[in-house]
Amino acid sequence: MQHFDEKGFWKALLEFSILATLFIVSAVYATYLQQMLQIKWRAWLTSHYINKWVSNKKFYHMQVIEQNTDNPDQRIADDVNAFISQSLSLFLGLMSSVVTFFSFVGMLWVISGPISFNAFNIKITIPAYMVWAAIIYAVAGTYITAKIGKPLVKLNFDQQMFEANFRFALIRIRENSESVALLNAEEKEHQNLMDTFRYVFQNYWQIMVRQKMLGWFTSGYNQIAIIFPILVAAPRFFAKKIQLGDVMQIASAFGQVQSSLSFIVNSYASIAAWYSVVDRLRTFEKNIKAIEILSAKAR
Repeated sequence: MQHFDEKGFWKALLEFSILATLFIVSAVYATYLQQMLQIKWRAWLTSHYINKWVSNKKFYHMQVIEQNTDNPDQRIADDVNAFISQSLSLFLGLMSSVVTFFSFVGMLWVISGPISFNAFNIKITIPAYMVWAAIIYAVAGTYITAKIGKPLVKLNFDQQMFEANFRFALIRIRENSESVALLNAEEKEHQNLMDTFRYVFQNYWQIMVRQKMLGWFTSGYNQIAIIFPILVAAPRFFAKKIQLGDVMQIASAFGQVQSSLSFIVNSYASIAAWYSVVDRLRTFEKNIKAIEILSAKAR
């Protein structure tokens, strides 16, 4: 437009229209295909667990023999769905981080250049030092995040159990409403429900506190990451080996590489919730197999 090139303008507009159409189609079908995979995967996994739970009266044996599996109905109905949706979300996020890393690490390797310094009268040169700085920064952040967020795995596991226990207590009153009314047991049942809910409240409060601690660190980690590459590149800039434009390019490429390497840091709360769901399904499967072994020995 600056050169009044009308022909070039319409050509560029046509190219944009084609690219925009392709983007719209890919965005719509990406969501559609993800949802299709999610519901088909859930249908298969739900059928798998229902078959294992219902066959050979294992649902009864689990109540009598193996009592460590709380709320198997909740594990089949909610945990399977949560496992699939969270798995897909984390997998797509991981794939995006991998693609971003390989897209920008080569650029950062080229533009960051080497850095030299003396240590114990020995000259040491580190090629593409900004790449190594990004890796060290991300590894340190991941380690600290894991130390802070580790308790979230058990807390999320317990939260699922307490929520299911509370929901079961509510259903039990509905199913036995006539008995409760005839016995005038409303006050007692109210107290039982609040006692059950107290576990939900207390555990959720602990999750809030732990997530706040994790939030303090991850927020600080991501903010420091903005100025960290500038601080690391500053020695070469003040030595007049690179220009200000090079510093900005390094900071931009560093941000992309560091962000892709920080997938665990930025997704740890989701990973902890996912792992707790996996653990509940794993113990459910383990206890079903234990019942199968006991049934085989009893024959």
